[in-house]
Amino acid sequence: QKAEARIMRLSQYDYLTRLPNRRTLQNQINKLIEKASSKGESIALLCLGLDDFKSLNAQVNFNAAEHILVNLSDRLRNHIGNKAYIGRLGEDQFAIIQSKIEQPYEAAELAQALIKQLDRPFEINNEQLTISATVGITLFPDDGDDVDTLLQQAEFAMIMAKSRSRNRYQFYIATIDTEIRQRKRLEMDLHKALENHELSLAFQPQFNYQKGKLVGIEALLRWKHPEKGLISPDMFIPMAEHSLDIIPIGDWVLENAFQQLHRWHLAGYEDLRMAVNLSAVQLQDQNIVDHIAYLLDKYQIPPKTMELEVTETSIIEDIETSKIQLTKIKDIGVTLALDDFGTGYSSLSYLKQFPFDKIKIDKSFVEGLPENNENCVIVEAIVQIGKSFGLKVLAEGVETAEQESYLVAKGCQEGQGYYYGKPLPAQDF
Repeated sequence: QKAEARIMRLSQYDYLTRLPNRRTLQNQINKLIEKASSKGESIALLCLGLDDFKSLNAQVNFNAAEHILVNLSDRLRNHIGNKAYIGRLGEDQFAIIQSKIEQPYEAAELAQALIKQLDRPFEINNEQLTISATVGITLFPDDGDDVDTLLQQAEFAMIMAKSRSRNRYQFYIATIDTEIRQRKRLEMDLHKALENHELSLAFQPQFNYQKGKLVGIEALLRWKHPEKGLISPDMFIPMAEHSLDIIPIGDWVLENAFQQLHRWHLAGYEDLRMAVNLSAVQLQDQNIVDHIAYLLDKYQIPPKTMELEVTETSIIEDIETSKIQLTKIKDIGVTLALDDFGTGYSSLSYLKQFPFDKIKIDKSFVEGLPENNENCVIVEAIVQIGKSFGLKVLAEGVETAEQESYLVAKGCQEGQGYYYGKPLPAQDF
């Protein structure tokens, strides 16, 4: 009997978090729908998805990731109490069912409260780790009247909320179905963008404060869709990474960036440096090191004038592989920069592990300088980190003389942004 009870429990509850599993959730939602239908009541279904859990999973070991999930589940369950019903949908998704609601704002308040519950860091191996969440909300009977439709709509709302900005909630609206279909169509168009010659590079100057002159250029990818016009890189690059189109696209970017730098060197700008972004997928590609070495030789580029940028989140997709790959790239003589510093996990431990030459302050921290006190503290801390590790520091998003003066005074060596020039095609640069 004990064995039977255990098997029954395992079939109904998630083994790790002890929350109801997907099947149990579906049964519970069906019961609540029947009850609500008979009484003319409304139900809110919330889909809570953890942001960047895959990256966090790669940063810590398997047991630590499970420990975070258990603590996080307990935190959500304790906050919800008897106000709603919570279960685990999948690895990084939870469903919360709120019955007898009178107004949609009640679901919004619950979503906001759940997001706030995750503000407090989780402690793992004496390290503080934070994880955020995004919530999609759908309503019965307004948005649908069966469990599968409601679950799908809540998940769609969550996906769309994540695509715009994370750590927020969004209600399902009928247009979300259209938006999801449009995104899938855009993914298909992106697959053909390279062969249809819709991709191009724009170049933005990087200014050295000590030398008082332009010393570098960042190559930025642009996609001009034949019908929709320019598509934001924030939208199409994650799509390309997901579909693995980023491999041929990334190769094309490297080829064209190296070729353009070669032209500028021949034109007399021998010391000009070119910065190019490497995606997480490219960084894990076993052929990337040989490909970079081949391009350096093909275009006779001095390695020190080529700078490759990676983000914090791309590194922690696979820390060990990233360390090996970046060390091999560094051994070729190429300069390495850590992009968007401060926006990811910002663990100083991997600044020690990786052979970076430079860190780039994300533009979100430069915005509002010098009036924004919080950003001032962050920028000063990053500059100090750079000094401590012997790394150059470049600030992105510099738009005013006041921002430049502040950055120079604090010891930042380089700047990039509209104050020095907007991204332009090579012929207009």
